Amino acid sequence: MEGQGWVTWNPDTVRFWVIAVPVFIAFIAVMGIGAWIGWTMATTPPPKPIEEITSEIEEKKEEAPEETLEQEEEKEKPKGKKKSGN
Repeated sequence: MEGQGWVTWNPDTVRFWVIAVPVFIAFIAVMGIGAWIGWTMATTPPPKPIEEITSEIEEKKEEAPEETLEQEEEKEKPKGKKKSGN
């Protein structure tokens, strides 16, 4: 039995590793994806409450008529041509 080295190529052992290696790789891949999803969930800030969003929308609606009046006034002002400095 000299010269065979430290590995014995028993068919049962080979059959085990042919199945075990791809299963281990798949397991590590699933765990990696789970860790990535968990990290993303843990580091993402929470969204604003719906009440804040609706109050912001209402404030914008209240400000919108004032802005449109200012824009209309600017449009009504006559615009003169700029004189070139040549």
